[in-house]
Amino acid sequence: MVEADVMDCIVAMPGQLFYSTKIPVSLWFISRNKKNGKGVEGRPLRDRSGEILFIDARKLGFMSDRTHRDLSDEDLARIADSYHNWRGDGTGTCEDIQGFCKSARLEEVRSHEHVLRPGRYVGAEEVEDDGDRSTRK
Repeated sequence: MVEADVMDCIVAMPGQLFYSTKIPVSLWFISRNKKNGKGVEGRPLRDRSGEILFIDARKLGFMSDRTHRDLSDEDLARIADSYHNWRGDGTGTCEDIQGFCKSARLEEVRSHEHVLRPGRYVGAEEVEDDGDRSTRK
């Protein structure tokens, strides 16, 4: 599917979203034609050939009870807006966000031996330096 260039986006979701299982899931968005099309309100989509958007949403959400996680409206909007902006039918622009999303070229996916886990591409979230040197080695 990667070499056929039909993978549009992969979203890694947090675990405990479903009542029947605690395992995390990934959403795969597939598109047969990434060169054109119409998006929201008929806006033309940009050419996404040779690219896959990876979104790592595993840290989003909140525990609604001791065994079940829910996503807030803001979490859902962050995921959806990232995807729509990347496709070109959103109201903003899409940029790579360390620890959350990255648009990867197929060459990069090949170099990772076709592993499709978003965490591999987005990297670790940037941590703000609080100036406390006591926690450093």
